[in-house]
Amino acid sequence: MPQDRQAQPLREQLLKTIAEKWVSPVFQPITDLQRGEISGFESLSRPGVESGFANVIELFKAGETTGLLWELEQVAREASLQSAKGWPAGVQLFLNTAPAVFADKRFAGEILKCVEGIAGLTPDRVVLEITEESGEQYVEGLETQVAILKEQGFQIAIDDVGAGASGLNRIMALRPQWLKL
Repeated sequence: MPQDRQAQPLREQLLKTIAEKWVSPVFQPITDLQRGEISGFESLSRPGVESGFANVIELFKAGETTGLLWELEQVAREASLQSAKGWPAGVQLFLNTAPAVFADKRFAGEILKCVEGIAGLTPDRVVLEITEESGEQYVEGLETQVAILKEQGFQIAIDDVGAGASGLNRIMALRPQWLKL
């Protein structure tokens, strides 16, 4: 029972953060070592000071704990995509997504709708990274969503290969274009 009393204020805090969109992206450059140029940016979400979350780990842990990870990632994803609308052609945006969100049947349609709604942004400029929050090697629906998204022109990456669940079985099943070590 004490956990339920603690979870409710956390849920309310996260719902307010989502509603107010107190999540903003910062971008880490990805360099093409062959050309010596920046070829893309990985979007990293940060909670706003007003959210009350101390850091991104606390923020996304709250999303998992409260069952609001889908909604939290949606706000973070939309902010990142909007930030990329003025980028030069060819510069790629890398977006982190938890396996459970990625595997959700809504994901492919939602991400495509968001990208199509931003002038100058196309699926081939977006690399969807499957993160390592999940300790499970197999997440139901993940392979299906990856296939749909690849067909739509998105590129797929597995983040933190060698850590967590991103073993050879996941790599072979998903056949990503990118492996991030």
